[in-house]
Amino acid sequence: MITIDGGTGTILHNGTNYKSGSIIQVVESGDFSSQVEVTGTTFTDTGVTATITPSAATSKVMVIVNGASFIRGTGYNVYGEIRLLRASTEIARVDHMYDAANSSFGARLGLSYAMSRLDTPSTTNATTYKVQIRLAGTNYSPKIRVPSLQGSSDNNDKKYLGNKIQLMEVAA
Repeated sequence: MITIDGGTGTILHNGTNYKSGSIIQVVESGDFSSQVEVTGTTFTDTGVTATITPSAATSKVMVIVNGASFIRGTGYNVYGEIRLLRASTEIARVDHMYDAANSSFGARLGLSYAMSRLDTPSTTNATTYKVQIRLAGTNYSPKIRVPSLQGSSDNNDKKYLGNKIQLMEVAA
């Protein structure tokens, strides 16, 4: 419950004085074992998601997402996109691509990515943030996947480089 101290005018949250910029709560979620691969241009959920319930409608939410992706194709240029959503609203996007001068061979590229956003959801309802991926074009048989897969080709020692999302409620 939000109250104002009558003597000092201090805003209290459940009896606690949170100064502007204070971190009120932190939610973290990660995916270090599953993998999503996309071969089309429709954004697809990656399974990287987290939900936070702000304690005040004036709070902001600092969203930090990081992880690894892998993009490949049979030609010399492939373009993919990774985006961050609050519910169904896009709040950040990064491009992943490679463009080589030699078109006689395909390429594979493992990339790390990071997105951060100080969001203003303006609600005290549970708010879900999630990551989606897609290809921006389908020339040269492209594929994009998260998380990236590292290791030898025998499947015995492959390691998934995980994807993580952190949500921090920030007092207004």
